[in-house]
Amino acid sequence: MEPTIMEITLKNREIYGAFNALQALDKTDDKGKLLYKFPCPKFRLALSKRLKVLLALRQDMEDTKIKIQKELEIKADGTDSKEKLETFGSKIQLLLEESETIQMAKLKLSELDLDHNDIPSGVLADLDCIFEDDITEKAK
Repeated sequence: MEPTIMEITLKNREIYGAFNALQALDKTDDKGKLLYKFPCPKFRLALSKRLKVLLALRQDMEDTKIKIQKELEIKADGTDSKEKLETFGSKIQLLLEESETIQMAKLKLSELDLDHNDIPSGVLADLDCIFEDDITEKAK
């Protein structure tokens, strides 16, 4: 059964976190072997589709960050005044708190096969916004 596509509203900081977490699920060891194996062959494809959506949003944020740097005339050598750097930091914090609404089907947490994949808790926390917790629901 295909997951239902829904509107998901994410803060930009969640987009960054989810993007990085999805990349972590695609890591390989020093021999090029994928670290995580998923029981459903289509699951890795589903992950890549979500990664592509989040990459586009992440790139938009990076473009906005560069625009802010140019507006404030932030120097690459880090010799800007404390006031200018604080203004830049404040604008970036506001950017990270902004929300984006996307069309995406949430994936099921059970598809990560946590009994066999030792996925770090930080990665799982960042995936929370794009995954449906069907494990806790089954345990009740």
